Amino acid sequence: MKNRWMGRLSFALAACAALSVPAYAAEPVTMDDFSDPTTLEDNWEVDNYQPDDFYVDQGALYLAMGPDGYIRNRDEEHRDKSYNMQGYRLEVDSVSATGWTASAKLLLDDTWYGVRTDSYLKERAPKVEYQTTLDNKKKVLFQVDLIGSNKQPPAITVIKGGDDAPIVKYYDPEADQEWGTAQIDWEAIQAAANEANTEAAQEGLWVTLTITFQDGEVTYYLDDQKIGSFTRDSVKAQPDYLKLSMQNFQRPDVSVWDDVCLYDGVQKP
Repeated sequence: MKNRWMGRLSFALAACAALSVPAYAAEPVTMDDFSDPTTLEDNWEVDNYQPDDFYVDQGALYLAMGPDGYIRNRDEEHRDKSYNMQGYRLEVDSVSATGWTASAKLLLDDTWYGVRTDSYLKERAPKVEYQTTLDNKKKVLFQVDLIGSNKQPPAITVIKGGDDAPIVKYYDPEADQEWGTAQIDWEAIQAAANEANTEAAQEGLWVTLTITFQDGEVTYYLDDQKIGSFTRDSVKAQPDYLKLSMQNFQRPDVSVWDDVCLYDGVQKP
């Protein structure tokens, strides 16, 4: 498999610091901290259906939905609702098939609460054509595709909760409709973010989505809070791709990401 180590050692140190992972705990083997925009063209590939925009600005990744992905504007063979999930994936290097950690940071900004405004979104995704349509729909997904598996891969999805905090779900084959709903202590997460970096907290709440695998058990975390787990049939699972995607609800929207990383070894946040 093509080597996906991205850049200098400083990238690794920055990602480790951002994820609060001690250097001794697990080795980062594939990552993108989006400090170099050329990594998008060099290392990321379209997954399922291409979003309207996928670009780096000031060290963060922006994934934007728009008219190109509306069902009415797609060609006939891509009009199934499954293509509403649009995004990119990053091929990863080999890690231990019995123990690994995958993570990504997601910005919960103003677009995740209440009725979003087109003017706010246009600032974040200026290339997307906008129309005035206001609603409370928003959904993103962070997923680890596995080599040789035809089952639903481990994944965390975040869904807009209207005026309330976002809803977090995780794949669990034993849960209702195979998705468990996390119980999140949002006040504790917000308090920790404010204490750690007041300036960063002003732009929104950065949260880290983490998926670990150890000898058959998949465990999910939001920051340092364990939100769920399940046991696979096999004690081995080799990651193939890390995937970021967002649902196109037939109106413009944008999500913001950072520090996508795969570690060889298990590290609980």
